Amino acid sequence: MNDAPNSPPFGQSDPTAAGMPIDDTPHLEKKRTGEGIIHHGPVGTVGSRVVIIDDMVDTGRTLVCACEKLIEARVEEIYILVTHGLFTGADWTKLWSLRVKHIFCTDTVLFGTSLEAANITVLSVVPLLQEKLSSIVDERARGMTARGE
Repeated sequence: MNDAPNSPPFGQSDPTAAGMPIDDTPHLEKKRTGEGIIHHGPVGTVGSRVVIIDDMVDTGRTLVCACEKLIEARVEEIYILVTHGLFTGADWTKLWSLRVKHIFCTDTVLFGTSLEAANITVLSVVPLLQEKLSSIVDERARGMTARGE
């Protein structure tokens, strides 16, 4: 359950995720049905180049649907940024025919397929995790020193 004030219901998009006020962030509204995801929109004005920010690409069907809606809105270039790139099956490869120029994902999961495509960039989260871990360890060490441990 999502108890954060002004947050969308669990499983719905959060246009503020890009760090922009909701009024300035075009987004798609999505509805889950028995047959899959249905997108409505885009809500707001989109330019000729857009970035889709999502939690993951698994089969890619949700992103394919989103890209189809963006093409209807006359978008020319689409870039995708996801946290988890699962890339299961082959449906996600349809993205390349839907004006997707590049996909960026992190290395938070092991890939089931080889992603040696020039238009997929895998970003490492290891430096971020190392930084956080170091700050926690350093803070704990300072606390031990202050208590004389």
